[in-house]
Amino acid sequence: MPAHAWSRTSSSPSRRGPATHGNCRPTVSAPGGDPITDETYLWSHAIIQTGTASLDFPRRNVNPKVHYVGALLPYRTPAPDGPEDATADAKPTADAKPTADGTHRRTVVVTQGTVDNRDPAKLMIPAIEALKDTDCLVIVATGGANTQELRRRYPQPNVLVEDYVDFARVFPATDVFVTNGGFGECC
Repeated sequence: MPAHAWSRTSSSPSRRGPATHGNCRPTVSAPGGDPITDETYLWSHAIIQTGTASLDFPRRNVNPKVHYVGALLPYRTPAPDGPEDATADAKPTADAKPTADGTHRRTVVVTQGTVDNRDPAKLMIPAIEALKDTDCLVIVATGGANTQELRRRYPQPNVLVEDYVDFARVFPATDVFVTNGGFGECC
């Protein structure tokens, strides 16, 4: 980004002068070292934030312009007869396999999310290693990273590795959820 583009949002005195709003303070450095400020939050009328306030970093001064809207989920056909019918339009994947078939006592869902998922050794591999030869059904949602590699590495019949898992379908039968605590998993 050209330097002049940052000068409009920077509160650095080395640019065109300090920001005019007294509450601006640098929070993060932009490429090249110029600070990025909270001006977007200060000058906007409303900020729509996914997730819940309880998952955000605790702040002494909560910005009243920030509105938490929960998870951004795809549209589902309303269920006339109960929650099971709400997933009738979902694509069948490995998560649709029945878990109460007598071969698995527990169901464990593991995900590292879609942002910090490039290194499966952070969370997915340790969880799979701990559960791969047990009587638990282990459903791993990779977020689209390393799926084929994990499928080859873990051919055990109780380990299902998918790019994405429909949590609404799987969670009613889930006993344990292993996650890094990202907004997509916890909201």
